[in-house]
Amino acid sequence: MADSVTVTTTRSWGQRLKSALAGLILGPIFIAGSLWGLSYNESRSADVITSVAEARKVVVESPSTVVTPGYDGKFVHMIGPITGGPLVDALFSVAVTWAVLYRNVEMYQWKESSTSSTHENMGGSETTTTTYSYKKVWSTDMIDSSSFHEKVWHVNPSSWRYASETKKAPLVKVGAYELQSTLVDYLPVEAPVSLDAKKLLLTSGAILQWNEIYIGNNPASPEIGDMRIGFTHIPDETLISLLSEQKWNTIIPPVNQKFAHTTRLEIGERTAEAMFESILTENDWMTWVFRGLGLLVLFIGWSMFFSLLPILGKFIPLLGTIIGFGTGLIAFILTLFLGGGTIIIAWFVVRPLYSIIGIGVIIVLVLGAWKIFKKEPTSLSASTDTNLSSGI
Repeated sequence: MADSVTVTTTRSWGQRLKSALAGLILGPIFIAGSLWGLSYNESRSADVITSVAEARKVVVESPSTVVTPGYDGKFVHMIGPITGGPLVDALFSVAVTWAVLYRNVEMYQWKESSTSSTHENMGGSETTTTTYSYKKVWSTDMIDSSSFHEKVWHVNPSSWRYASETKKAPLVKVGAYELQSTLVDYLPVEAPVSLDAKKLLLTSGAILQWNEIYIGNNPASPEIGDMRIGFTHIPDETLISLLSEQKWNTIIPPVNQKFAHTTRLEIGERTAEAMFESILTENDWMTWVFRGLGLLVLFIGWSMFFSLLPILGKFIPLLGTIIGFGTGLIAFILTLFLGGGTIIIAWFVVRPLYSIIGIGVIIVLVLGAWKIFKKEPTSLSASTDTNLSSGI
């Protein structure tokens, strides 16, 4: 069976009309959802900025070598080595003395991708040609082949013999302080575990290859369903820097919610100020990503809402294209003004000056656009009057 399949389908004008009518319902849902998402994103971003500002005022430097009772309940910055306890992966008899042990399982599977091209037909129908391509990949996630277009020759296993797993040491410490279990999840480093074939518990069909446990016939020529399993860990004595709350001899997530966004663990020796800047940089990046996604969903919502108009003109492809361009332009303008307005209004929470400037810019743009559209008919009328006078 070829690893690509091409399919051609045609939708009638009536079918397209039904889809466009559905857009009248789904469009407003997308619009409302995107506006809520944009507002929430600005609120989340403002919370992070406020949280960092508050934490900067109160953070204290706490030495990791000894417990300092005077810092009980304080938001602290600490640098120290991390240590763990005995950990065992019973399935493969991997025993270590570290803070965290990760079992990473991958399966060789089929993955589907598709490309499509569509052209309009006289009478309002459209013809779409779609090519479905299939390739074999290693993936840590189960790929459901039941949703593939071609399901007979491209079938993935529906279950996994082994699953990925994370094991945490019962007691993880940073210097003299215990690290609460939930904070262990913030640890960012993973180093490969060197596996010894003599110590491993290998099941039938499993071999050690390239520091991974391979389950299959031939690692050099994998087949669908083959698995490879590797182990990573956080080595003892790894130096980390952290921002969180000190509760006697334990580092815990901040009880005060205004510091909820400033909990952070990083590898290496990092100052509190550098860690705060990292939080703000990541927040800026996330804010712009979600702004972009929100505006995209808003544009899709408006496009769905107006999709009926170009469909009505699709009996003549060029007419439908012209109407579609017009509705797309309107959707784009509405997205910019409504989406931008939502973002600017949300700025009032922490950036009132910026929001006032932004609203002022929008007002200027609206007034400018209004004057341009208002002058065009007047200019046309004046030109017509001049021509008539010249003819007389």
